[in-house]
This record gives sequence, C-alpha cells and structure tokens, in this order.
Amino acid sequence: MVDAARRIEFIEGSHVNAPIAILIWLMIYPMMLKIDFAGIKGVARKPAGLIITLFVNWLIKLVAFAPIVMFLLGVADVIIPSAVLVTSVVVFIVIPLVAGFLSRHFIVRAKGLEWFERNFLSRFHSLPIFALLVTLTLVFAFLSVASVTSPRDGIRGEADQCCIPGE
Repeated sequence: MVDAARRIEFIEGSHVNAPIAILIWLMIYPMMLKIDFAGIKGVARKPAGLIITLFVNWLIKLVAFAPIVMFLLGVADVIIPSAVLVTSVVVFIVIPLVAGFLSRHFIVRAKGLEWFERNFLSRFHSLPIFALLVTLTLVFAFLSVASVTSPRDGIRGEADQCCIPGE
C-alpha cells in the first residue's frame, strides 16, 4: 500500500507525488486564507515595510542561502530538472495561493469578514499540524519501503526518490 501511494503522480510525468501534494496543500491553504490582499492597496502610502521585506527576502536570504544550497546540491549530486521545479512552484505555491485568495474573497463577500475570521478560519486551526505529521509519516514510510525492497541501494539511493513516483 505504501509503495502504491509512493507511485501516484499529481499529473503524469510531473514527478510530484499526489498524496504529498495534497498534504502540503492542507498545510499551506490555511495560511493563504489569512492573507488580506485588500491590504496591498495601502502599501503605496507606507512602503517602508514592503521595502524592508523585499530587501530581507530577496537580497539577504538569497545571499545567505544560495551558497548553502549550492554546496548541499553539489555534495549530494542532485539535479533538479526545470520542469519539475516549475511544476512544484505551480502545485505548491500558485494553486494554494489562488485557492486561498478566491475562498477568502467570496466567503468574505457572502458572509462578512467577522464570520470568515471567527467561523471559517477556526475550522483550519489544527489542519496544518495534522497534515505535517501525516506527511512526515508518509515520507518515512516511503523511505522504509525503499530501503527494505532494495537494501543494496540503501537509504541514500532511494532518498532522492522518496517523494517522486518511480518509473
């Protein structure tokens, strides 16, 4: 059963594991619901916060983490195809962001902001933690099946493929 779940792709050829994708959505979607896109209109009046955020996220973090990532990828000899990277960005960032925006927009319009924050958001309080625990359990289950079924390769040989459907 675990091996079958490991091989389910989000879209054929995407190399994105569907059960893991769904669990990550369940972690990200509640956060995306909390983003108030209407507040973006006020950024032009007080741009200092946005400028600081952009500076920290796009310059400092890039400079700090790029060498670490390059080192780790080089040591592990990992190659990430650009199609997999683009698919992952769309699946794990764009789709939850759009779903959160549309949900918030239509629910606030229909029921009001107070109802949305008090009743709707509260339903998602424990969901991200639950999804994280299930995700970790699945990843370790995928790794354990891989190490038992092909012990010569060991964990390292299969770790790269733990969340990528097999051929």
